Amino acid sequence: MSWLYNNSKLEHLPDKKYKAFVYRIDISDKYYFGIKSLYTNKELPSLKTDKVRDGFVGKSKKYVYRRDDGSIITKNSEKKGLKAKIETYDMVIVESNWKNYCSSSEDVKKLVVKGHTPTRTIIRLCESVKEARYFEEKLLFEHVGIEDCLNGNCGGRYFLEEILTWLSI
Repeated sequence: MSWLYNNSKLEHLPDKKYKAFVYRIDISDKYYFGIKSLYTNKELPSLKTDKVRDGFVGKSKKYVYRRDDGSIITKNSEKKGLKAKIETYDMVIVESNWKNYCSSSEDVKKLVVKGHTPTRTIIRLCESVKEARYFEEKLLFEHVGIEDCLNGNCGGRYFLEEILTWLSI
C-alpha cells in the first residue's frame, strides 16, 4: 500500500524541508482527510562515546527509578523510599511511520479490517505541522457534513451533529 502524490507513487520524501502532509483516504465509496507528521522525536540512551547520532538535537535528563533487574518502575506506590537516578538521553529526530500509516480514524480502521482497500493520496506536502493543520481544516470546513465524508469534526471544535443541524436551517 503506497501513497500517491501528483498521480505517482511516493516511496521517499522529495525534500527534507517538508515536515508533514495533508492526505485523503478513499475507501468503500467514502473519504477521510487527515494530516501526518513526517518526523518524530525519540529519546535514546546516550552514547558512552563522543560520537553523535544522526538526527541528534540535544540531550535530556530524567529521574528514573529502577528495580534490581534494571526494569523501570512506573507506579508511584512502588517508588516510595527509593532514590531516583538521573539518566541522560539523546534527543533524536527520526522519520515517522508515514509510509505504513493508514489513519487515526476508527471508521477507516473498521473498513480496512472488513477487507476494504484504501487509496491513500497526499494532497499537499507542508513545511510545518501548523501549515498542514491549516490546510486540513480548510478542506474539512468544505467537506464535513457531506454524506460520503468520514470526518466527524473540524479541528475538534465543530462536530458533525452540530454541523448537520446548521446545514439544515
